[in-house]
Amino acid sequence: MSSRTKVWFSENGALVALVVLAVALSLLSSDFLSVSNLLNVGVQAAVTAILAFGATFVIITAGIDLSVGSVAALSAITLAYLSTTSGLPWPLATVIALAVGVVCGLANAALIAYGKLPPSSRPWPCSASPGASRWSSPRAARSPCPTRSPTSATPSAATCPSR
Repeated sequence: MSSRTKVWFSENGALVALVVLAVALSLLSSDFLSVSNLLNVGVQAAVTAILAFGATFVIITAGIDLSVGSVAALSAITLAYLSTTSGLPWPLATVIALAVGVVCGLANAALIAYGKLPPSSRPWPCSASPGASRWSSPRAARSPCPTRSPTSATPSAATCPSR
């Protein structure tokens, strides 16, 4: 193999592996390249792709904003609460949830740009909000310890220290 070919494979190895995997799976299963399966994969990957697209610009500008996940969680919690508990129609709840995400993003951006806060410090206005929402949920109000272990339905010693 020539050095040029080795360089090409080293730079495009992930793409080659993806193509090989897609060909192998399409030969092994007739459902793999079906329209319904491709739509299902696209729907499942949409949120991650949108967040990754935004994070790409953050990384390119030499900033690592750690609040993206928290803002996405806050928007999701807002949408779920407004569309189920408060009974708002889902289109209105979606618009409000998007507005909450935009406001949090702008607040974080203002702190980073004008407050000279480093982006890696995880700006506080929206990073703490999903944690604060646990305190306002009806289930958390009945619990002696609103913070629960992510893998268990019962409070853990790490997340609910004795007082």
